[in-house]
Amino acid sequence: DRLARQATARTLLEFTVEALLDADPAATVQLVAEHFFTDLEAILASLDQTCPKVSFALRLALEEEQAAADGCSATLGALTDSTEFQEQVVRLACEHKPELVHDYLTRHSAYRVEPCLELCQRHGLTLPMAYLWEKMGEVSAAHELLLIQLRTLLGTLRSQVLQLLPPPCQWEAETSVPTPTLSSLRVNA
Repeated sequence: DRLARQATARTLLEFTVEALLDADPAATVQLVAEHFFTDLEAILASLDQTCPKVSFALRLALEEEQAAADGCSATLGALTDSTEFQEQVVRLACEHKPELVHDYLTRHSAYRVEPCLELCQRHGLTLPMAYLWEKMGEVSAAHELLLIQLRTLLGTLRSQVLQLLPPPCQWEAETSVPTPTLSSLRVNA
């Protein structure tokens, strides 16, 4: 009977965790950590399959709570500092919040570099890729990647600026300065 109630509670949590996170992320983490910690990895794995965005939000909330508690919870810290947890956060961030990937990689270190680099390459995330190349000691590859990105961005900017400008044949007419003559330069004395 007790196991059935736990299974029902876990299922209910999986269905309601998104609304709970929206309402109060800290309270949700506290609820999960206190009542479902032994099932937390299974809950996250289930959410990874059924609701990856919710799994991502819960993972970030768990990390934020752990950081806010200054690492007081050794059991929660063991989970959030694990290789698997961090790599899953990187995967989910690549898919759902790519703008967070670089910052996440710079603040964490338990992940394996090569799988994360493959994820970033698959999703075309240049700055995280350059960071990981540099972390692997491939500084020239990282710099080359950033230069390619910079050239691409400058090309895009150039195209957009040229679209805003009048056609080149109008430049001379609009920007021509009258040539001064000797009489226009004389000062009336």
